[in-house]
Amino acid sequence: MLKSKLKAITSLFALLSLLFSFSVSVFAVDPLPETRGAKSVYLYNVEYDKVILSRSEEEELFPASMTKIMTGLVAIDLIGDKLDEKVTLTADMLADRKGTSMQLKVGEVVTYSDLLYGAICGGFNDAATALAVSSAGSLDNFVAKMNEKAIFLGAKKTFYTNPTGWHDDAMVTTLEDTVIIAKAAMQNELYVKVSSAPSYVVKATNMSSDFTVNNRNGLIGSHYAHGYYNRRAKGLIAGMTDEGGHCVATFFEDSGLTYLCIVMGATEDSGTVNSYAIANSLISYVVRYFGEIKVIKKNQTVTKAPVSLAASANGDEQYMLSCIVSEDVNIITPYDSASLESIELKPYLLYDELTAPISEGEVVGGVDIFVDGVLRGNCELYAANDVEANEFLVSMDGAKKMLSSRGFIVFFIVFSVLFSLYFFFFELKNLRKRDQKIKFDRLY
Repeated sequence: MLKSKLKAITSLFALLSLLFSFSVSVFAVDPLPETRGAKSVYLYNVEYDKVILSRSEEEELFPASMTKIMTGLVAIDLIGDKLDEKVTLTADMLADRKGTSMQLKVGEVVTYSDLLYGAICGGFNDAATALAVSSAGSLDNFVAKMNEKAIFLGAKKTFYTNPTGWHDDAMVTTLEDTVIIAKAAMQNELYVKVSSAPSYVVKATNMSSDFTVNNRNGLIGSHYAHGYYNRRAKGLIAGMTDEGGHCVATFFEDSGLTYLCIVMGATEDSGTVNSYAIANSLISYVVRYFGEIKVIKKNQTVTKAPVSLAASANGDEQYMLSCIVSEDVNIITPYDSASLESIELKPYLLYDELTAPISEGEVVGGVDIFVDGVLRGNCELYAANDVEANEFLVSMDGAKKMLSSRGFIVFFIVFSVLFSLYFFFFELKNLRKRDQKIKFDRLY
């Protein structure tokens, strides 16, 4: 009997240990995935404007196929609503045939849509060059507009020499600039549509039969790179050059939140394209560990602040104002149990001292939200109610401020000096009069 009880206790203990180890594995947050296979890596949340990871081994980078993000944006600006307009390809449009090619032909009639999908979705260099020349009139004009738009967006350390990304020592960018340009692309509905399409069919032309353009981005489709497809990924571009390495820019959504991921200067090791491998590992990391946590409820009192000159019910006590938030406050953070237990709210006031009168809903301060000692968010604090002023206290405070003001002090000093001078000269005059009277009395 005793043995059976001991056996039952041992089994229960083992089960509890198993459950405990399972709960730890669920709630423990692993470190960020390894990213050493790339020169630059970036992971960002849009809604909270939060950088989760930003690392770059070099300040100046070769843009490689990231160039085509700007190519697409500029072309869309120039084309406008003429996507279905037909273009007859000329020798100038196809003069630069380096790199990937759709096998476009001089004299072939295609649409701007064909060229846009060919350049951005398929990553074809001949389509990018034809798109540039046909939309801007010349390659030089188009490249100039690329550089103008980069400056306009704030990417001031980026310089383009061609629309394809074909290597040129003079064509450079930075991770920071690439982020700026990628964010602009995310806001462009047409660019997102084109860059996210798994494929696009170029209808038969006067010189070619139907042709399917497959997305070159291995996160979007598997035609050019197998084993990297990610159903969450959208756009934005992918490719490589020997000098710039493998690169990919994509964005994805999870639990109603949007994230941007960029990998540049990645290597290919034993058949593994690290740009895609790293991007997928970061996407998986966010999906597994990141999310929104509600830290403050709507109308919740975060702190109470003293208000001077308030008409308090108890005259001897200082009025304490409840400071609340107007909406539920969420933050994006790793949602493990340790983080939930270590949320710290640090409220602050806009002024050293709050003074009545105060209106309900008036902004009176803010609150910084820390998780595990790291600042994760911030929001404003509002007055929960009206606070009327005590007229007597206001009058006394006004008098106090007047008496302690610089103007009054200067006036008092000047008045004191003038009064002293007046008294001095008045007394001096009286002394002279008395002296003259004494002299007169002596004479008579």
